[in-house]
Amino acid sequence: MSNQKSISIVIPVFNRERIVLRTLECIALQDTRDFTLIIVDNNSTDNSLSVVSSWAKRNPDIDCIILSETKPGAAAARNCGLRHVTTKHVLFFDSDDYMAHNHISSAISLIKSNPEADVVGWEGLQEQKDGKMKTARFSVQNPLREHLIFATLATFRYAIRTDLIRKVGAWNEDLRTWDDYELGVRILLENPIIVKRPGKPLVKSFFSEISYTANAFSANTAMYEKPLNLIEVYLKDKRPDLLPWIDYRRAVLAAFYAMEDDSINAARLLKQASSGKTPTWIVKTLYFWHLNVKTGAWIIARTLFPIFIHK
Repeated sequence: MSNQKSISIVIPVFNRERIVLRTLECIALQDTRDFTLIIVDNNSTDNSLSVVSSWAKRNPDIDCIILSETKPGAAAARNCGLRHVTTKHVLFFDSDDYMAHNHISSAISLIKSNPEADVVGWEGLQEQKDGKMKTARFSVQNPLREHLIFATLATFRYAIRTDLIRKVGAWNEDLRTWDDYELGVRILLENPIIVKRPGKPLVKSFFSEISYTANAFSANTAMYEKPLNLIEVYLKDKRPDLLPWIDYRRAVLAAFYAMEDDSINAARLLKQASSGKTPTWIVKTLYFWHLNVKTGAWIIARTLFPIFIHK
């Protein structure tokens, strides 16, 4: 049935037996069945695979494929699912995310009404560590810059042509976090046609204590900095005008290190951020702003970069 559907949904699962049903049940409540669901268990040591399999048996009306990927990491699991996609479009979703009952039909409608689009996207809601919900942006205006600032192509915010994500090399399995951030840059460097769905968010991403991004930045410096280093290489080749935004990201990350009392790594990363075309005083301004205000450093950067950084 897979090749008859309009879209595939790929969900990696790792040790989510207690919460994966929330995600699966919201998929069962979708007002369309015009999709293939591909679930990839990624070496779960709990009963996640059993929970998923039981759910699939209870929902035989859903075209569901359950796979296993032994290589650790969500990127490897997503690539495993992607290899089994036969639809023209694919949407990645996480096992702790939530979608409204009309999310998939809305995405399919957007795709069908914009056949020229390579990427269709939408805004979402993202739960913060304090439990508050924050709007997760999506932008068609200056999309690469906006992605560098806001990670607008985070996993749950878009669907993409399957041949395009394969063309750019799919998910980088060497990355254990910010892999969607790095992939988003490679996608946007292809200058895709992007369409945004208007209206209120239909998807939510929930905070999880077991995710890498929920834990200390300073305990995983190499893991967070590796995607930035890769993106810097991509931009040097194709969009050097956007390199200051990597310095912005490094300044903000250095501030997170400092908040965690890791002054050594904060100073090291600040030095790296100041080694390019971004003046040291701007880097330090962004750093101290985020360290003390904890939000809005991007506004300072967007004001200062055009004035003080020459192309």
